[in-house]
Amino acid sequence: MPGESSHTPVPARPAQPSRLSPCSSGTAWPWGLVLLDLCDAHADQVSAARPDPVPARHCFFDPLHGTRTRTTPWRRLGSRRKVTVWACGDCAAALRNHRQPEALPAVLDGGQRIPYDELPPERSVWAATGYGTLHDDLVARVLRGDPRDGR
Repeated sequence: MPGESSHTPVPARPAQPSRLSPCSSGTAWPWGLVLLDLCDAHADQVSAARPDPVPARHCFFDPLHGTRTRTTPWRRLGSRRKVTVWACGDCAAALRNHRQPEALPAVLDGGQRIPYDELPPERSVWAATGYGTLHDDLVARVLRGDPRDGR
């Protein structure tokens, strides 16, 4: 169905801390989960000989919510600009009820916790791409080590 992602995510695996990680969320490193799911979706596409990959779309607000997502309109508090994001059922329900979903936290240098998507996009590939939900070039940006759009 258009506007819906149904990819089955690879289970979260513990990983060592990395400079790629925007948060300290225990043993599940969300960036690893997202990259593994993108690889899994690409392998599925290759093995099925499909011409266009169907990327796994994690929940924009917290990729640990999984890939059972659909598109939904969202406006950041204090902004008039509306964007379309991929959201899990719980986060989409929060938006429908005019509540802000709880986003994956990022930890700033001083220890302050903020939603990851509030980091400056030039400082975080994850914020710049919404963990790959806003732009399809997440893997290329990670490989370049540069959050900016390379096009």
